[in-house]
Amino acid sequence: MGPRRAPAPRPSRDTRAALAELLAPLIGERAQAAAARLVERFGTLSRIVAASPEALADALGEHDGAASAIVGARTLVASALYESLTGEPIDVADRRLHDYLRLKLSNPVQERVKAIYLDGQSRYLGSEIVARGTIGRVGVPVRAVLARALEISATRLLLAHNHPSGSSLPSTEDYDATDRFRAAAAPLEIVLVDHLVVSTGGVYSIARGELL
Repeated sequence: MGPRRAPAPRPSRDTRAALAELLAPLIGERAQAAAARLVERFGTLSRIVAASPEALADALGEHDGAASAIVGARTLVASALYESLTGEPIDVADRRLHDYLRLKLSNPVQERVKAIYLDGQSRYLGSEIVARGTIGRVGVPVRAVLARALEISATRLLLAHNHPSGSSLPSTEDYDATDRFRAAAAPLEIVLVDHLVVSTGGVYSIARGELL
């Protein structure tokens, strides 16, 4: 699933302040310097939040204990979004879904594919990361995903994968993978609701043909 390179987004003027506020209880007056270091290394808040614990610790140096606070905040927010999403039918246009997918999929060096299993009313039945790979070299394991859908009686599916490049525009491979999956699912009476491309630049719906 080859991504296209997007221009690097600019950091918000409030990024340093937000980071410093998060880190201050842990490292006190050193929080401002740590926040500046993170912005210098990663550029934007979304990329900081998406960074691995190892990358955060490397950027923070002597402040590496603060990396745990960032990872913890990410986990807490993702859990809250998950709770709010799973209590009602899932809508691909829901901003909470977009935020949740960014938190779970965003990765600067690795593409990940997530399958979300739904019932006939689009209510949540389960989800899992079904594939990982290097940039542009990860595919959807169609048979395994459909087997899992049948196992838990899912009749609708939502696929999502990230573009580490920062571009939300689907590649030719993304469209081809979507068509193959939809064709394989149809005889089993499983509907592919959508295939979302997730990045720091936004979320693109292949089914709708537009940024959400």
